[in-house]
Amino acid sequence: MYYSMKKIALALSAFALIVSCQSNHEAENEKREPAPDTVVADGVYGQEFDAENAISMDSLESLMAAGQPIELVKVSGQIKEVCQAEGCWMTIQKKDGNGMRVTFNDHAFFIPKDLAGKTAMFEGKAYIETTSVEDLRHYAEDEGKSKEDIAKITEPLSELVFDARGVMIR
Repeated sequence: MYYSMKKIALALSAFALIVSCQSNHEAENEKREPAPDTVVADGVYGQEFDAENAISMDSLESLMAAGQPIELVKVSGQIKEVCQAEGCWMTIQKKDGNGMRVTFNDHAFFIPKDLAGKTAMFEGKAYIETTSVEDLRHYAEDEGKSKEDIAKITEPLSELVFDARGVMIR
């Protein structure tokens, strides 16, 4: 009887370990799932951060005039558009009417797709990047642009971009 109790205890332990590992794996996958199509509440996506001392989009553009990257900065601005494929990037309205592309730390997280017009605060690295024609066409496809508009993209683009490790929506 002692031997069968030992077998049962061992089997239950193995089962508990498997269930525990599966739960952790599912929790990891949930972090990478695309954001929902609708906003249920304002919140933080990616790493949490302190909202104090965020600068405006205009201030960031002034700081970046020299072209040197800024490793850790907090910026606040109005969302112009969000990737409609999976919420993997957004653009922030600039005073010239264009948008600054904000990516999310190598797709570590996503945001809801319907945030255009909302205010976002984000923390990360700002730098000047030259985006290839191939990537520009991919972004245009994500935006739902027509094949004709995509075909018109023939030159790379040097622009201010941002790699966010956390985004706060308000």
